Amino acid sequence: MGTTIYTFTPASGTCAATATMAINVQKCVNMKTASEAGARIIPQEEAIIEMDAKVWPNPTQAAFSLLVTGNRHETAAITIFNVHGQPMERKQVAAGQVTRFGDLYRPGIYIVEIRQGTTRKTIKVIRQ
Repeated sequence: MGTTIYTFTPASGTCAATATMAINVQKCVNMKTASEAGARIIPQEEAIIEMDAKVWPNPTQAAFSLLVTGNRHETAAITIFNVHGQPMERKQVAAGQVTRFGDLYRPGIYIVEIRQGTTRKTIKVIRQ
């Protein structure tokens, strides 16, 4: 509650101009805090990760490894696209299983699309 004044200056320090902004915050009435409303903060280690995927090494001159993780146990559909959007390879991968791909790809940029249920993730990979 009250007014806070912020002054902004360029990080480079090469400009003499500054900008000032004042923000006036007033107390909300009839509002509950998160704890009063019954909300609970979940520690990061307890947070549910529906689906995640990691590709390594990236970039590489050889093959990539891919691991799909999360709390879903269904098979993930993997599609690798070239820079023109053309599918290069399709795979079905079980969650928790490491799969390899790209050992015969030409040098370039590829997009790996991972779909598991309604969740979708894309990862850009570089073959050197």
